[in-house]
Amino acid sequence: MAVTGSREIIPRTLSHRFGEKPSAVRNWSVTTDGATSHADVVAATGEVMLAGHPEYGFLKLTEFAINEVDVFHVEVQLTYTVPPEAEKNPLARADIWHFSTGGTAVVGTEYYFGEGNATKKGLKNTAGDVYEGIMIPEGETRATITGNRQLFPLGDARAVTNSVNDRSWAGCAIHTWFCSGISGEYTSEMVDAVEVEYWKITVELIFRSSNHNLFLPNVGFHYIKPGTPPQRMRAYVRSLSDPLDTGSEVIAVPCTLPVSLKEDGDINDVIDQSPEARGPLIKEFRVYREFDFSTVFGNPPASVTVLGNL
Repeated sequence: MAVTGSREIIPRTLSHRFGEKPSAVRNWSVTTDGATSHADVVAATGEVMLAGHPEYGFLKLTEFAINEVDVFHVEVQLTYTVPPEAEKNPLARADIWHFSTGGTAVVGTEYYFGEGNATKKGLKNTAGDVYEGIMIPEGETRATITGNRQLFPLGDARAVTNSVNDRSWAGCAIHTWFCSGISGEYTSEMVDAVEVEYWKITVELIFRSSNHNLFLPNVGFHYIKPGTPPQRMRAYVRSLSDPLDTGSEVIAVPCTLPVSLKEDGDINDVIDQSPEARGPLIKEFRVYREFDFSTVFGNPPASVTVLGNL
């Protein structure tokens, strides 16, 4: 069976509420000489998905509904909206970025000294002992990238998961981005009566302004004694055999707290009690692999490079 005629039914309708996207509706009446396929009925209107509205070109055809009045008459309702995607082919659509903020706890090893944020000092008491187990909150920005791929990028997912950016990326410094995982879901959709199958990929990224490296105080129960060759020695502290007896002999006992070390591993036995004292050295360790994020994720839209200001 075939279509014998079609015409648009007037009036057209347009609705637009303040703060929301507008939508428009057109109605068609299609006549046939018997049972006819829905694809032929829709084709009789001369419209295809994402076709522009004849009066409001920024509105695109995003939905149609068919109502078979009887075997010879079919009503077709066409709905036009501002589509979230301008591409009919899902594989041609641009990746979409989503952002959320949260917090986590990191090891506290330093504090801001004086006014402003220019000077940081190690957390220690006036005897040079390090405060252990200090956890402080730190803000995080989580970025979720969703996109469509013909194949699931298994090799890239293995390589980049649990890695940090090896260079400035998305306007942010090296090692400030961490990829926590890549997942994918196999799906399909109809495009002009043709089924397109693809993988919907989701990437989870975490941004920290202080970066994702590990910061630890340079302290320990052992030290390196200079010499030829250098020797690894246990740290001791001098103590009185009887603190209540002024004539008690001085003895050496193993340290029960870690001692501050210099860069060469020797004991830093100079105790500076002044507020300006830096305290133990803070060592920075990269514990995640580096990866060039731009080779997998590309570069984000210009509208999100403001992350470089975080």
